[in-house]
Amino acid sequence: MKTKFIALILLIIAGCMFSSCDSDSSTQSSGDVVADGTYFPAEDGTSYKYNVDKVNDTQTSGSRSSLYSGTTVHEGVIYQIQIDSLTLSGLTTVNNAFFRKTDTGIFFFLDTTGISASIPDSLLSSLIFDTEMRIFLFPINEGGNWPVFKMTLNIQGFPFSPVEVSANYVAKENLTLDLIRGNENVETVKIRFRLSIRTSPLSAGVNYDAFAWLAKNIGIVKWQGNGTIINAFTGGGIVFADTSSTVTQNLVEYDVN
Repeated sequence: MKTKFIALILLIIAGCMFSSCDSDSSTQSSGDVVADGTYFPAEDGTSYKYNVDKVNDTQTSGSRSSLYSGTTVHEGVIYQIQIDSLTLSGLTTVNNAFFRKTDTGIFFFLDTTGISASIPDSLLSSLIFDTEMRIFLFPINEGGNWPVFKMTLNIQGFPFSPVEVSANYVAKENLTLDLIRGNENVETVKIRFRLSIRTSPLSAGVNYDAFAWLAKNIGIVKWQGNGTIINAFTGGGIVFADTSSTVTQNLVEYDVN
């Protein structure tokens, strides 16, 4: 993952050297409130299980279990620990993600120390990484949109965002959850996440989308879309090799404390 990320950064810097970097801005709109913090329960001991299908060159199936267990401290900030166990084609991997819940949203810690250590100081000084990903902005409003993550490259005094993730409210949808204990009908809020990658300030770039469905007092009941985005919030880290994969995760069991 680090090698692919570093190669991407070097390609971006090379592109910037031969063109004028531009600045980027984002806007937010608001309307009636459609979701609040009750759509993301975060009590210790809360757990989820999802059926997983992943399509790349081939299709693989399996499951993912997620458990909120304990806290830890990163850079002076207290985060809850999300333990994710992913089983695909009989192979199980366990990863930890770290998040915090506030009155204004859900923030996931992003550890960039390994990547930073692998980049020469002459290039690292031109890069700024967000250390958190704001997956949800509470309250979520109709027409609402917000920045999730941004990597900023500053070449010759011109800022440029080659890697950026944004989110926006899409719609309310009624879903039937095919749970192990039986079907459950829920009203959900659908959120789109968009990963934008540009290797040059003058290029249109490439966009990748993933969607999350949230239900009140339950949490995320479904993920579907680009593998890189979904990995970032389900314990797999940022893996740019997964931009070509499509992942679907459907909730089959949950226990909310």
